[in-house]
Amino acid sequence: MLHKYTIRILFLLSAWWITPYVSAQNGINLKGTVTDEKTGERLEDAHIYIHELEKGKVTDGSGKFEFENLKPGNYHLHITLIGYAPLIVDVPLGGTLDLGTLRLKESTSELKRVEIEDSRFRTTKNEISQSITVIDKEFIDKNPGSSFAGILTKVPGVQAVTTGTGIAKPLIRGLGFNRVAVAEFGLKQEGQQWGADHGLEIDQFNVERVEIIKGPGSLLYGSDAISGIINIRPVFSLKPDRLHAGGLFTYRSNNHLFGYSAHAGLQKKGLLFKARFSGQDYADYAVPADEFTYNSFILPIENRRLKNTAGRERNASVSMGLVKNWGYSMLSATYYDLKAGFFPGAHGIPNVNDLSADESIRNRDLPSQDVKHIKVISNSNIRIGKGWLESDLGFQQNLRNEYSEPHTHGQAPTPQGNTELSFSLRTLSGNIKYHHPITSKLKAIYGINGQHRHNRSAGYSFLIPSFTEWGIGAYSFFKYEIKPTQILSAGVRFDYAHIQSAAFYRTVYQNNVASGTERVSPSINRNYNNVSGAIGYTMIPKEGWNLKFNLGSSYRLPTAIELTANGIHHGSLRHEKGDSTLTSERGIQFDFGITHEGKKLDFGLSPFFNYYFGFIYLDPTSEFSPLPEAGLLWKYNQNDGMHTGLEFFVDYHPIKGLHLNSGGQFVYTYSPATGYNFPLIPPASGHAEVEYEADMPGKWLGESFAGIELRWAAPQVLTARNELTTPGYGIINLNLGTSFQIRSQTLKLRFSVQNIANTKYFNHLSNWRQLGLPEPGRNFLMSLIIPLEIKI
Repeated sequence: MLHKYTIRILFLLSAWWITPYVSAQNGINLKGTVTDEKTGERLEDAHIYIHELEKGKVTDGSGKFEFENLKPGNYHLHITLIGYAPLIVDVPLGGTLDLGTLRLKESTSELKRVEIEDSRFRTTKNEISQSITVIDKEFIDKNPGSSFAGILTKVPGVQAVTTGTGIAKPLIRGLGFNRVAVAEFGLKQEGQQWGADHGLEIDQFNVERVEIIKGPGSLLYGSDAISGIINIRPVFSLKPDRLHAGGLFTYRSNNHLFGYSAHAGLQKKGLLFKARFSGQDYADYAVPADEFTYNSFILPIENRRLKNTAGRERNASVSMGLVKNWGYSMLSATYYDLKAGFFPGAHGIPNVNDLSADESIRNRDLPSQDVKHIKVISNSNIRIGKGWLESDLGFQQNLRNEYSEPHTHGQAPTPQGNTELSFSLRTLSGNIKYHHPITSKLKAIYGINGQHRHNRSAGYSFLIPSFTEWGIGAYSFFKYEIKPTQILSAGVRFDYAHIQSAAFYRTVYQNNVASGTERVSPSINRNYNNVSGAIGYTMIPKEGWNLKFNLGSSYRLPTAIELTANGIHHGSLRHEKGDSTLTSERGIQFDFGITHEGKKLDFGLSPFFNYYFGFIYLDPTSEFSPLPEAGLLWKYNQNDGMHTGLEFFVDYHPIKGLHLNSGGQFVYTYSPATGYNFPLIPPASGHAEVEYEADMPGKWLGESFAGIELRWAAPQVLTARNELTTPGYGIINLNLGTSFQIRSQTLKLRFSVQNIANTKYFNHLSNWRQLGLPEPGRNFLMSLIIPLEIKI
């Protein structure tokens, strides 16, 4: 239920939504013609999209387009067409303007078909001084994964912490959780980010475009973006006067997953409506192993399936609003609901009886978890003067419950009920920024953002207390064009934050008789402030080449779990203990990048070096938990240290349709204070792929592709003290796909085989690595995508 102050906030959001700024100035027109750069042929069906308005047009048979009745201002145009590299044009519009001929270059590169832009600052890839990758719906459909985070791991520099087949959290440059900001509808996703035993509360079928910024993002998002940003950007633009609908069906053999998604959208006379419903149901997943080890117990895996790892997921979303010549204003709501079992061999106290096979591989029993996430967000972008005022305001509620048979670690009466841990997190957040074109060469952005979070903890076990925290930040960002091939950028930010929690006491028992209390977690009442900044430079020394340099300072506040935790986190298989004396984490971060785009060869290299002061990490100590059957004690610790590495990609097209691509990453960390590496850092890894695309002859089949991929990881021996090492591996995947025509609709069929050889391998970042549990075995995936477009 939404509490009373949330309803007031939503009323304010609605008031903002229905009272847009409307200019009294007369409208003007913007037109042009799109052609092939090499042949001069006029191109039909090219999509012309105005970023600020979320408004689009399609070129006619003669390659022409025209926007009518626009307001004077500065606009950002994207011109895209399948088979061509995108074109981005800045247009200062003061009167009717004919852009003349806009020439597109033919492209065979998969990533070059997507316009690469940092939508936070409306800056193209050659202008931003950080490494950025953009993937679209076509890339997501073509590269299936068991989760949204799993899909992103094909991008160099992105990896994932996993728990089974469908639960994953993304890492950028080896760091994740509260160091990577995941944003959807312009606001940071606020769940229990510290937990690796549940994934992102996001519908992977509803993701249309993702911008991945590698490197410090504190300037815009504050504390949680010290390592990077994953910006899930919705598309608030549809071809007008058409019903856009469709369905998706998918199956995965390893855990017999059935997934489905249906959506519909309509844009007419400036009114936009979009809706989607998705679901997934899956069984216990299979592994190529017969036993595992937990706290020195060797336990069986019956039928090579991890019992009770079945689950189901449901998602719903709706967006509605106005797309007009003064801008746009949208109101969106999403609902996420996950019910999933926990492998009983890794939860509670080991018991062979709990591991015996049950009646069905699809049922769920204790232990289990329920996760619900609700979001209501308002997005607006309104022209004021020649600039644009952009706002994102929203409410989120995250409800997470873990259930288990009542048990205790030590002397105490058996608790009542099955709710072991319960967390309810409510978040109010907002971003407001103004894009100010000072001159034709100098542009600025001024912004302010803030949030208020309240978490309530309950359950018969203790991990973290209830807490309240709030923060506010203000920033300025400037971009100066020294010349068309050289861009200088700089920004500064100030933050102030507060966190508060009460002490937690637990009853102490002797011979099952209460004998007093002990403090488990201290009280916290602390303020933080910080100033950070960044400066960057990017240049194009010659056509096709781009060099980037970025130097910045960043910071991260200690989180509630790092300050106050003291309990068994069964989902992560350890006793975790916080430290209330932790201070803010600060860093100096340097990024360099070089990329080349040619007719047949594209490549890029992005090394980075960061030095952190007071880096906070979960340290696997040599101590055992004071609680029986709880294993090693992991403490949150803080030390200075370095974090360095690189990512690379190569994409070669020797002949039309043939793609040879490879990419990878390496991360190295070291703490001078301990003489060891920081824990839970991924090994060097990457992929290499051969793919062939072709238009099939005949009436029915269209564009088809076939590819084979090698995914590899080096042994991870650069570990912290008391951390397990992990052997390297190599697995082979197969991807096939085609499209076929039924009347006027084009359907897409995708087929993949993951881990063709059923190789037994271990993921260093898996929660279940310390149990000796390998990753899932061979997995067949099939998807059918049915788009529908009807003119109305």
